[in-house]
Amino acid sequence: MTSIHRSLASTTRSSAILWFLQKYGFSSAEIGIRSLAQRLIKLYGDQTPPFNPRVIARELKVYKISFGSIGKDALLIPTDNGFRIKISSELPKSRQRFALAHEIGHTLFFNTDGPCPFRPYSTDKASVYEERLCDIFAGEILVPEHSLRRHLQHTSEANVETLLNTARVFNISAQCLAIRIANLKLWDAAVVNWAPDDVETVPIPPIGIAPKLRVRWDAAPKGHFIPKSDSAKPSSAVYLCYLKGTQLETDENLSLGSVRGMRRVSCIRVPDAFNQGDYTVLSLINLSPSCHDSKQ
Repeated sequence: MTSIHRSLASTTRSSAILWFLQKYGFSSAEIGIRSLAQRLIKLYGDQTPPFNPRVIARELKVYKISFGSIGKDALLIPTDNGFRIKISSELPKSRQRFALAHEIGHTLFFNTDGPCPFRPYSTDKASVYEERLCDIFAGEILVPEHSLRRHLQHTSEANVETLLNTARVFNISAQCLAIRIANLKLWDAAVVNWAPDDVETVPIPPIGIAPKLRVRWDAAPKGHFIPKSDSAKPSSAVYLCYLKGTQLETDENLSLGSVRGMRRVSCIRVPDAFNQGDYTVLSLINLSPSCHDSKQ
């Protein structure tokens, strides 16, 4: 077991998690956080996307939400009257919604029986595992499973265009949606976001040189692995898409972590949410072997 795994294992037994389990009567924190989110959506959520987390925020004693330059994505502040949440005004709108939903999740780890919320255990800081649980909570209230399943039933096949169109409907980032789809195993596909390296370049004949494209984030169903250290091949559809801005869908022979062999790949160049004026490539890889590969 690595030090990271040991750290995560210890946080699952932290005082915050034990208090959460005892307060809400669950034996599993992940099951508990999902159940609470689903209950809140059923009681206070919208009927159709996009889902508004502000209504749930009010029910959990969040009385003020503000935006500004705060040096981080978001901040939850317990006060004498409940909670205040500050959101970075520098985030894209879809990421502001996720940051808000994430911070709402943190309120579930406070005692709110009195006027001033507090953490009734030995630490006042959120653990790595609590952060993970709040990500799960945010996904549940912004993209309820029943609504996502219903929407995808009326869409075309799994490709990057369907992913982006669905993200617009739910008003969330492609990353949030891709992770949600992967966790629910709704598509037999992996989504990878490729971003240009700040330093390293690769030769691209006959164009010259271009930034090396590396995996910034990925979302794949359990059992599949895409290394964060991987970079795209200069001859790949990902590079063609990045350089020419052309949306592509093609069969490609891949060697990307656990994804090997001929796969159907769709990709599109999108503005970089973190570096204004630059671009990244969003690719969706169908994990079932393509027809060409299955005949070999």
